[in-house]
Amino acid sequence: MAFSITAVSPPVGFFMPTGISSPLATSRCCPNYHYDDLAKLAEDYAAAALANPAVIVDVNHANSGKRYLEQPRIVEEVLESTRRSPAIRNLVKGFMVESYLEDGAQAPGGSVYGQSITDPCLGWEKTERLILELAERV
Repeated sequence: MAFSITAVSPPVGFFMPTGISSPLATSRCCPNYHYDDLAKLAEDYAAAALANPAVIVDVNHANSGKRYLEQPRIVEEVLESTRRSPAIRNLVKGFMVESYLEDGAQAPGGSVYGQSITDPCLGWEKTERLILELAERV
């Protein structure tokens, strides 16, 4: 990940940052939000000497195994990692939570107003609760 970020970093002097933020894209094979994954990413970013290392952790997709109700638990695990490691705390800037109006997903043309027709999502009530809980903790 760090090497791909370095490759697309803009040159210095064009009123652009020398570091770049990146979502922690989930791999196709396995989750990558655990403490060891984030610690390794922090080490890679430090080795790449990025000026502003940052990551937004995707808590759905492969990280949740497309089990959308796992998203709050994954947020909690990442927060615990930030409490354990100053390097991870400095690196993690936020979360990408997949949400919509209603929980779950339906086939295109389904009859549930406000429910995703792509990936399963947290509904608004669960998303709101997650955001409010996060706001109290940070």
